[in-house]
Amino acid sequence: MNRRRTDLQALDVAAWPGIAYTEFGDEDRRAFQVRVNAVERYARGESIGDIEVATGVNRRQLYRLLDRGLAQHPNGRIFGFRALLKHVRISAYVRISPVYRTSRIFDLNSRP
Repeated sequence: MNRRRTDLQALDVAAWPGIAYTEFGDEDRRAFQVRVNAVERYARGESIGDIEVATGVNRRQLYRLLDRGLAQHPNGRIFGFRALLKHVRISAYVRISPVYRTSRIFDLNSRP
């Protein structure tokens, strides 16, 4: 029985846009390579448990990385491996709560 998400059954990471990560620092490069390795193992059909043991990426994070990689980039393509970088936003900021005005309005010109 295959328990993989149905929307990720035919994942083709060969078509994902790549990134030149050789200029990164050692820590950033290592973290990126671990994420790429986990995604590639998933695409090859390895079990989630084996991926967790081999890479240290847990299943929640793996599925999050896959969703980020498949998100639409503003240039029309998917984010691909670019989404696996730390601190990369894949969506624009959207304010959730409304802006409230306070009843006190300070007029800088009326100060003594």
